[in-house]
Amino acid sequence: MKQDYYKILGVIDTAELAVIKAAYKALMQIYHPDRYEGDKEKAHTISQEINEAYRVLSNPDLRKAYDLERESQKNQYTPNNDDEKKQKKII
Repeated sequence: MKQDYYKILGVIDTAELAVIKAAYKALMQIYHPDRYEGDKEKAHTISQEINEAYRVLSNPDLRKAYDLERESQKNQYTPNNDDEKKQKKII
């Protein structure tokens, strides 16, 4: 799955459009490559992630599709190392 767009923007998954827009603007004030004080390449990468997250979450149709995909990913079982260790002990 793609990155978590809600985490990128620092908003909850039920955030209204106004909150998403405000978070986007605030983050771009910090990470815009022309304004960022640090590594410009890092700022460019982060600003691309922020732009992509905003593009999807600000469009109702794209957001709905993203939320459905995100929900289906949560419902899929993926074993972790602890499960494999438990299975080996049983055998």
